Amino acid sequence: MNHVVRVLATAHGRVTGEASGVSTITMDGIAAADGGSVIDGFGVDANGTDGLLTSNQVTASGGELGSIETFNQVTGATSTVSSSSDIYATIGDGCAGIYGSDTGLVDDFNGQTDTFRTLNPVSGGAVTGTWNPPASVGNILCADYNQTSSQSALLNGSNGQLFVTPADFAAGTTGTPVNITSALQALAIPSLGATAENPVTGHAYAGASDVANLSAPATIVDADLNSGQVSTFPAANTGFTSGMAVDPMTNKALVGANGGFSIEDLTTHAGTFVTPGGQGDYGFSAWIPGTHDFLVEEPASPDFSGSTPNNNTLSSILVADENGNVVHRYEQFNFFNTFLFDVGAYLQPSSATSKAFALGPVGQQLHPFAYQAGQ
Repeated sequence: MNHVVRVLATAHGRVTGEASGVSTITMDGIAAADGGSVIDGFGVDANGTDGLLTSNQVTASGGELGSIETFNQVTGATSTVSSSSDIYATIGDGCAGIYGSDTGLVDDFNGQTDTFRTLNPVSGGAVTGTWNPPASVGNILCADYNQTSSQSALLNGSNGQLFVTPADFAAGTTGTPVNITSALQALAIPSLGATAENPVTGHAYAGASDVANLSAPATIVDADLNSGQVSTFPAANTGFTSGMAVDPMTNKALVGANGGFSIEDLTTHAGTFVTPGGQGDYGFSAWIPGTHDFLVEEPASPDFSGSTPNNNTLSSILVADENGNVVHRYEQFNFFNTFLFDVGAYLQPSSATSKAFALGPVGQQLHPFAYQAGQ
């Protein structure tokens, strides 16, 4: 991460002299050993000190170079697991890379076919097998972030239908798919922007908006993975959704949206829209394990505009409690000019180290930071 700085002479809080020439400060986050972009997905072990990242780049000679690497959350040291001309990514090119009890899952694309490589555990630093979903699963859009149980819910499409399908990557199994297509038929032009699950209740969720009517509330689809029952309810936000995270103990969710986020009670369907004062699409929310708090990205902090805008403003990550109260704001990031997958897992915490990881500028590195939960 590169920052351009000038030194100003000050006295008693006032600038007293001319600025110095431009200097550059470089701070390394978690960077791939081969120098590639990490924007195609990474994973953080929420209960340990390890993680994985995917790296891809076009070399000076025009060839493709990709790799799977593991890293240490504390030291930032990386170790190469696999390197080739293949393209490596997490599911959906940005969904989570670690599931269950430290099981890593990476999509290895050789230009013709996809092979899902497993690292079980990630801390072992090696590919240990493959996950082979049945052909009926079709196109996998995402796998819900879940390190609380061994089961994760796939959001997948097949033959023009949309499903939620339970999967256990460590065991190599998939469960009975739940068809959620009918739940979206009331939307003229549906656009999916959020997906999450509660492993305690066995429910999976998807957030969708109607592009033809963005002034209407977004729709939350509720799929019971045990009974197959599907229902919907209106969210407290309008327009597009951008990521969703669930606290499995309170059964509340934080759903990102433009200008703020909503707190949704998934039991009562009551919701509240929160406007923290910043700008842009709040999103990529994550539940902090062991708490009732969430992390959520804020592209432009409150001092971005107004009567006295701050030309040096940065992006922030917020810690919000289960009622939507902002208990911490960390204004130290750059989320500008990076276009990402709405349902991607680009913000992942670890309760073991009290660190979380976001993408650095233009996705060249992971940006680690220490957070403090409100509870």
